[in-house]
Amino acid sequence: MTYSGAGDTTGAITAVDTTGSVSATNSSGCETTDFAGFTAGSIALVQR
Repeated sequence: MTYSGAGDTTGAITAVDTTGSVSATNSSGCETTDFAGFTAGSIALVQR
């Protein structure tokens, strides 16, 4: 993503409020509630 830092990381990938298809019905990481139940240390997969 634009302006993201470079580097290596490991962890479980967790989709955040996305269905994997284009949709105007999700906020994919823009709202605090999108991370309810998100496991600390996971890598958030968000829709751009």
